[in-house]
Amino acid sequence: MPCNERCTEEMSEMQARTRRQHITELLRNRPSIHPTAISDALDDVGIQLTVDEVIEEVEEIRKSLNGDETLYIAPAECRSCGFDNWNNLVNIPSRCPNKDCRSEWIEEPYFKIE
Repeated sequence: MPCNERCTEEMSEMQARTRRQHITELLRNRPSIHPTAISDALDDVGIQLTVDEVIEEVEEIRKSLNGDETLYIAPAECRSCGFDNWNNLVNIPSRCPNKDCRSEWIEEPYFKIE
């Protein structure tokens, strides 16, 4: 997806920050965002992180937020049966644990800082 003018301005401002600061700004400024979109946005500013590395950074960001902010997480969801009762909300499971489903069609979790 091409970056529009506003996105380009945001990305140029973000280039001078650390990767954790980049992710924190994305989590604060977007309505919600999933790990792959975070990885893609970082790639646009020359920071290469895998989705797993993004998830690790989000975990650290969650631990370091001050009392005025909260990391909201919409958990991963099985697109086949709708299962979303995961033990680890930040993780992206490889398949649905529902024994009647076992689908590998899993929607990533979404994050937002408010």
